[in-house]
Amino acid sequence: TIEEIEEMSGEVNGLIAKYDESLADDGEKLRLRLSQISGALELLKGRIVSMGTSAGKTILIRLAAYLDVMEKGKDDVQPYVMVTDDYLGAEGANEAGRHLSKLGKLIGLVLNEGNTGMLYDPEAIDQETGKKGMLVTERVNPATGKSEEITPEMVWNEADIVYGTKASFFFTLERETVRSYKGK
Repeated sequence: TIEEIEEMSGEVNGLIAKYDESLADDGEKLRLRLSQISGALELLKGRIVSMGTSAGKTILIRLAAYLDVMEKGKDDVQPYVMVTDDYLGAEGANEAGRHLSKLGKLIGLVLNEGNTGMLYDPEAIDQETGKKGMLVTERVNPATGKSEEITPEMVWNEADIVYGTKASFFFTLERETVRSYKGK
């Protein structure tokens, strides 16, 4: 509600304003709606949010993930955005990367098919569209100066927000569970 938003700390209001500016700067003339802000805040409280068609669920999810990582810090939380397939994951991660890289956040994608990792690079040029910024599967290692393939492990370790399918998250959960047992 408007009252809840007015009562939020200045820091959270500032984060929401920065996110809104990143949308507006994209040239798509997008702006946050009150329903998206209140929906994101409800998600952060652990509540389920139901929205209709074209209500802005995609923007709401990105806002909630951004606020979560900004409030708690990457060491405490790494939001996962679960999608139904790799194609939607790539679309969502690219769109999130376009907006959130402007705010200093690194977006990653773990593809289920081929167990591939991708990171958003705001400087990479999409050969099809000629536009700057896209998910990449390779990067230059600053230590060696050589090209290296981005692995799912690199995505989990470096990205602030990770997109993927249920299967890609399941395998990560399984891996982390095995690691925690080995550490005991």
